[in-house]
Amino acid sequence: MGKELKFKCPECGADSIEKIEINANVSSIIQVLDKDGDFDYSLPNISDSTVSHFQCFNCGYVIVDSSGCDVNTNEDLVEWIEEYCSQE
Repeated sequence: MGKELKFKCPECGADSIEKIEINANVSSIIQVLDKDGDFDYSLPNISDSTVSHFQCFNCGYVIVDSSGCDVNTNEDLVEWIEEYCSQE
């Protein structure tokens, strides 16, 4: 495994980033059936999704490349972090 990168949001300074996926198939096992309709589910299983973009988990700042397009691949995110976030 390579060197760990650190994300710092240019908008709010937070360090948590999230991946936004679209067109996903999501399934969960119903673990508890309550007659009032209040069910307990397992963690979701996500498949066949497409990455829309990456964004700051705190403020929603969307990561875009130098041409203004949403960053939506791991490789492009690494490049963006290396360019825009100071690495120690």
